[in-house]
Amino acid sequence: MPSTWTYVSKFPDCDLCAQRGVYRQARYDGKTVFGPWANMCDADFEQFGTGLGIGKGQRLLIQGEEDAP
Repeated sequence: MPSTWTYVSKFPDCDLCAQRGVYRQARYDGKTVFGPWANMCDADFEQFGTGLGIGKGQRLLIQGEEDAP
């Protein structure tokens, strides 16, 4: 479903990892359980994300990535 993903030119850093001094690529842009939105890596999205869809979040994909819908 197009509302659950979007294409980006490059993956941004995970905002939550960066706060801990760790730098991982974000694969999601979504609302967190804390309220604000953030770019999140897989692990942080699983733990702190609210899901995919309108008002929740999107998976970030690079154009041509193999698992693109």
